[in-house]
Amino acid sequence: AQGCEDIIAESISLETLIAVLKWSSQPYGSKWVHRQALHFLCEEFSQVMTSDVFYELCKDHLQTAIQSDYLQASEQDILKYLVKWGEHQLIKRIADREPNLLSGTAHSVNKRGVKRRDLD
Repeated sequence: AQGCEDIIAESISLETLIAVLKWSSQPYGSKWVHRQALHFLCEEFSQVMTSDVFYELCKDHLQTAIQSDYLQASEQDILKYLVKWGEHQLIKRIADREPNLLSGTAHSVNKRGVKRRDLD
């Protein structure tokens, strides 16, 4: 099993990060691989936060990363991208609640964006 874990840990990249984090978080996953994936997230945070992968991170993984002493990013960048992540999550939640009749139309949240009045 250690050989498999080594291969998975060596394959951690921007493209595989989310899948490895999800798998390693499961009861059948590997705690060691999970630590390696979180280490990658912290070490490469500047690269992760400017990619689409950032918006796929779950709240728990993001929270663990920003609480780490090894996070490689400025506090200003972290705050800026956390706000963007939060906005993205809110839009996603609103879009998920949108009636199917509206999705894909000009009235869709995904098409028109979210206005301040939609949030109040």
